Amino acid sequence: MSRIVERKLEALQEALDAFEWPETGAMASASKLLASKIETDLPVEEDRRRTQRYASKGYRPTHPAGLSAGEYEFTLTLGEDAEDFTISVEDDWTNADLLQAVADAVNGSTLPANAEIVTQGAAQQKIKGLMAVGQALVVTVNQTLADQDLALKDASGHLIESLGLYTLDALEGDATQITYHVQGEQPYAPSTYLTNAFDPNEATTLSAGLHSIDYEIGELTGSVGFAVKEGDTWEDVLDALSNQFNSQAHITAETVAEQRVAELENGYVLVDGAALRIQAKDAKAGWRLRLSGDDLNALGLNATASPGADGRLAINGATYVQTPGVFAADQGALRITLNGVFGDSLPLKVVSSLDNLQTLMTGVVEAYNDLRGTLVRNEDLLEPGYAEQWRDALAAESFGLKSIGLQEFGQKKEVWLNADAFYSALSSNPGRVRGLLDSGEKTLIPAWRTITERALSRGGDAALISASEAGAGVLSEPQARTENELAKGAMLLDLYDDLPSPSVKSGDPEEGSLVQAKA
Repeated sequence: MSRIVERKLEALQEALDAFEWPETGAMASASKLLASKIETDLPVEEDRRRTQRYASKGYRPTHPAGLSAGEYEFTLTLGEDAEDFTISVEDDWTNADLLQAVADAVNGSTLPANAEIVTQGAAQQKIKGLMAVGQALVVTVNQTLADQDLALKDASGHLIESLGLYTLDALEGDATQITYHVQGEQPYAPSTYLTNAFDPNEATTLSAGLHSIDYEIGELTGSVGFAVKEGDTWEDVLDALSNQFNSQAHITAETVAEQRVAELENGYVLVDGAALRIQAKDAKAGWRLRLSGDDLNALGLNATASPGADGRLAINGATYVQTPGVFAADQGALRITLNGVFGDSLPLKVVSSLDNLQTLMTGVVEAYNDLRGTLVRNEDLLEPGYAEQWRDALAAESFGLKSIGLQEFGQKKEVWLNADAFYSALSSNPGRVRGLLDSGEKTLIPAWRTITERALSRGGDAALISASEAGAGVLSEPQARTENELAKGAMLLDLYDDLPSPSVKSGDPEEGSLVQAKA
């Protein structure tokens, strides 16, 4: 009996934990399989960032470029970083040549911005907000980067001005309620190196003097230097390396706990140690971190722990590549983080938060009634008042809850949910519904969470009264029975199983389901 009560409590707790008031008017809905592979976020309007930031006017690719032959200079800035480019336009260049040259310059830069050439037969055919017909240049930056202030400006000549670049605005209002078909092709993983695990208090085996490690990441190359003094420990060396790597623009390093092998008189044992993890950061797609130098063997950096991978996600049949692996859809109104590979194309729906809330509330009511029915049927085995503690929150706001479609019904005092009334209340005055359900510790959902968590922490056994309190025979040992008595019992069970199920009639808890579906 105690385990049955615990299972019902766990089911109610799960339903209550799933009930979450949305921050926007839309919600992302995915199957359990898809939800285990991706994370979704619908940011509020002021926090939205779309991946596509700038677009050019439309061009006919085979027409002449329309710029005089010569050198043109422009500057790309992202946050406080800037990079200059020079493009040599030739006499026979077409529009396609010009767009490709600018795209190659941006994609070859050390700044984590990218450019692509998009062809549309009609305005907004492939990208929302892109009005160009024909070929257009689109400049992108991942919305997860700290720096989002992207700009292109002419330094000499009027190349950028001639492209007619304009800002692609983020979506206004709620996310569009549509279905996306997504397929996880490859989760993002940063390029990572990991040193051996060392005893941080042990003297380093590196010789005293100046040391250096060379690095390459994409188009960037450089070197980090660090000094080793007599008596330095491995902790001193790892700290020095960490400081030097963290001073580089696209590399990050941190000391992490790792197991190391320690030698004993009679064998070896694994003990805690310290290692340095070095990773690429804010890298462009395709960039990989590579280290080289004389000290790599001594540090254990002679082989990369992980070469890294760009995130690849197919959305409605088109594959997108992002580093890091956070993808923006619906002009930034929907963010998708890919955590695992899945071969099939699966639906990800953006639905009204009202529909989702109604589904979550239905789950809570069904779990509560399941628990309530079990407790009422076995009331004589339970502590006095055990089944009634959940009713206090209902009784405190019974009139208000009834007005939004929630009320107690019948001798068991289970809860009936009128979905039409609940949905209507949500549509007309969501603030009032939240005020009754989820706006303070004493409102229904938080109060039920508290009671359920307390009941689970005590365990199912705590709900049961002792055998002596229950009275003679209630929890007594089973008694021997004759074959005739067993046969009568079996006949009664057969009659019970043959009884028809109660009909489900909308709008009347006397005759049907305690959860009436919305019409």
